[in-house]
Amino acid sequence: MNALGRDLRLVQQQAGELDARLAAARHTGRPTDQLVTAVVTGQGALLDLRIENRALAGTNAHKLGCRSSKRSTPRAPRPARRRHRS
Repeated sequence: MNALGRDLRLVQQQAGELDARLAAARHTGRPTDQLVTAVVTGQGALLDLRIENRALAGTNAHKLGCRSSKRSTPRAPRPARRRHRS
């Protein structure tokens, strides 16, 4: 193996290690009003997004396709319907 090949493998190894560190990193961001919280990885992947109901109370909330709800837990899934064979 020549020096160029060794250098390439070293750079690839370092890049893999950096990618793993970035994937494991967590960063949380909030505006000063604290109405929205986002958690992302070091790679920029969105892991969690929380939006307070107060943030959607404006007249344009319907444009987001969001509905403000007081329910804190999701509904249980409905059982599947059985199909009757004829």
